[in-house]
Amino acid sequence: LEEIAEEVGNMVGARYVAVTRGKLGIDLYDRDEGHVYQTPALSTKVVDRIGAGDAFLAYAGVALGGGLDSRLTTFIGATAAALDVQIVCNREPVEPVQVFKYVTTLLK
Repeated sequence: LEEIAEEVGNMVGARYVAVTRGKLGIDLYDRDEGHVYQTPALSTKVVDRIGAGDAFLAYAGVALGGGLDSRLTTFIGATAAALDVQIVCNREPVEPVQVFKYVTTLLK
């Protein structure tokens, strides 16, 4: 997976390549560092998987754009994805307050 992510990153000129892997979690390849950061799936309750990758991308993209560390970025994105799989049919967005609260719960 690391070799494929590196190849895709080189082909499209992207520093980061993220692969959401369902119950296996998320891998984020940082081409500049030559390292894959892995984060496990953080949800124990899955109602609907639709949109989880989008939630990851939205939060991870903002975090990376803001200059956060790759490890922290994957954790924040995985947290958003974990909350999203508990929402049926994307009826509501994953709100930042929910993410902050879940991060606090996970870190306790």
